[in-house]
Amino acid sequence: MTLAAAQPQGAVPEPAASEPEASGQVLELTGERTPVRLLVSDLIRRRHLLPMLASRDFRARYRSASLGTAWAVLLPLFQGTVLAIVFSQLVRIQTRTNYAAFVMVGMMSWTYLTSSVQLSASSIVDQSDVAGRVYFPRLFLPGMAVLANTPALAIGLVIVVPLSVILGVDPTPRLFALPLAVVLAVLVAYAFGAPLALLNVYFRDVRYLLIAALQALMYGSPVIYPLSQLGHLRELMAINPATGVIELSRWSFNANNGDPLMIPILGSVGWVLILTVVTLVSYSKHERLACDRL
Repeated sequence: MTLAAAQPQGAVPEPAASEPEASGQVLELTGERTPVRLLVSDLIRRRHLLPMLASRDFRARYRSASLGTAWAVLLPLFQGTVLAIVFSQLVRIQTRTNYAAFVMVGMMSWTYLTSSVQLSASSIVDQSDVAGRVYFPRLFLPGMAVLANTPALAIGLVIVVPLSVILGVDPTPRLFALPLAVVLAVLVAYAFGAPLALLNVYFRDVRYLLIAALQALMYGSPVIYPLSQLGHLRELMAINPATGVIELSRWSFNANNGDPLMIPILGSVGWVLILTVVTLVSYSKHERLACDRL
């Protein structure tokens, strides 16, 4: 026997509610804002996670390579050697110190900056399986990529010390300032990579645009030529964020061209301070929402 719902005799059945048209459905993601004070305190409280994540990423990055971390050192040295031969013999750029040492130090710093910014910019998307499941400050992800790249820079700069001596550049007590150049490089790479990592969550073309921009920016940075040869463009080039890192590294090796050092360093520090504010504000507003978009 079939049971049916009783209806008054003669009543017309009400039509079933029509489903909303798919074209009219809009999914709007809104996230709660994280106060900057809470964001900073959370970073400080969980700071022990950053070296752990960086160590894991460093081991995973070179685990499958036969030469391991040596590739991170050999590639910029090889590029520096090629550029030194080409621009010293064909273009004939003149410097006060050995040009090969001049280029090697510049290429080592530049390679670290570009690779760190690229890895940092894609870090949140590349680590989406972790960032979307377990809570931790997402600002650690771009920092992880930068710190995981730092040992290669340190090893490379140590190797350049005896090479520069062989090339005729005498070491001086300035070498004790080399750790400051490494710290400045880390801060610059992190300052640029962190906001780009968040932007890459919304616009996945960021990583490709970044590659093209960095390739062009290499010739707008004093990697293969000294600032003194730029004429009226020297002041503009001095505020390039990479210039302070490159010039401080060369000054530490006594391989600089005698160009002023303070303005490039202040330019790099200024970029770090400005982008730190931009990063904190953007992550405070969009960090939670970005996780839903992964």
